[in-house]
Amino acid sequence: MRSKFTKHLLMLVFSGVLIVTLPTSALSADNKVTYSLDESSVTGSDTDSVPDPATLKKQVFDAVNARRKSLGLPEYIWHDALAVSANKRSMELALKFSHSRPDNSYFNTSYDNVEYTYIGENIGYGHVNGVDMYNMWMASPKHKALIEDKTFSHTAIGVYIAEDGTAYFVEEFLR
Repeated sequence: MRSKFTKHLLMLVFSGVLIVTLPTSALSADNKVTYSLDESSVTGSDTDSVPDPATLKKQVFDAVNARRKSLGLPEYIWHDALAVSANKRSMELALKFSHSRPDNSYFNTSYDNVEYTYIGENIGYGHVNGVDMYNMWMASPKHKALIEDKTFSHTAIGVYIAEDGTAYFVEEFLR
């Protein structure tokens, strides 16, 4: 029998990673924001055993930036407008675990008020904390590549906790 980690790692490996290059304007100065989290669209069970989405997001964000720093790369800048989309995408993963949305449109159609030139997305789920999700992504070459990519400058993480306790994670990347 496979462990939960192995089962979810296999799902991550086979889910793939999508990077899209689009000719749009560069980020404006007002899109560079400090690290903050908007929890207004993240819901889940009210039990004490369910992890707090804000804590899980911070665990992933901190682990990703620690890795980038160890490689001599600039740390990702948290993007509040992208976080709204990441939260929306994490909830959508509970309906359809895919880089396409439940209506079959591309994941970037969830981006409202977000300008970008390059985008990418990591997705995953499980009964895991943020560090576990980071480690699963790092065990997958395609997911790791997004975390270590020199092209991207901004990120946001969404986490949705389903009623059964499954955490759905999304990390969006852009430049």
